[in-house]
Amino acid sequence: MAGLLIADINKIKKPIIKIGLLALVSAYLLTGCTQQVTDKMAFKNGQPNSEKMFMDLSEDKELSASLSKNWNKIDYNKKGITTLKELNILTGVKPLEFAPSFLVNYEKSIYPKEYIEFAQKRGNTVKKYNRIINKKGMDKIDPYFSATHFYEDMKNSYQGVVSAPFYIEFDKDGRVVSALGSYVYKSGKYDIRADCYHTYFSGAKAKIIESIFTKKELEDNLAF
Repeated sequence: MAGLLIADINKIKKPIIKIGLLALVSAYLLTGCTQQVTDKMAFKNGQPNSEKMFMDLSEDKELSASLSKNWNKIDYNKKGITTLKELNILTGVKPLEFAPSFLVNYEKSIYPKEYIEFAQKRGNTVKKYNRIINKKGMDKIDPYFSATHFYEDMKNSYQGVVSAPFYIEFDKDGRVVSALGSYVYKSGKYDIRADCYHTYFSGAKAKIIESIFTKKELEDNLAF
């Protein structure tokens, strides 16, 4: 009797085990498919979800390698444009204090400093320009990107901060290699906080700088 009972239990257990295994396999496959879809969308939208994807999306591998430790702060990386988000570059400032306070905090930020150090290490020169160059560069290098990425909230999003600088990396022949601009998103009416989007241009995007600025325009807007 006991033998029959055990046999019956085993008969029941086998299909249950099979169903369980099928469920596990299905879940694994579904998870894999979901991850593939997620990765494809992230790659397509230029929003890396891993350090490897960040590097795969990059045109200037040397520049990207210098930024890779911050890949999880990358807001966008595609076709020669890399945007790195620095939260709360300003907090609790009054409207009239915004521009001068932004410059002070921007100068303290590690990202412009590391950009200059990186460019110098690869034997190039970095020149710093004023906000006129920053605004025009951010607007003109890729107008579609600026319109879709930066201007979703016209009231609080802008790159015309009075004190915002723009950096350009030149090689030994005076040709543009890369650039670093800034875009700001602010919130609050009286006690303002702001995030800074450090925007790096490389490859073909950086070369556009040579066509939108004259040498005289750059010389006239050097920041000292």
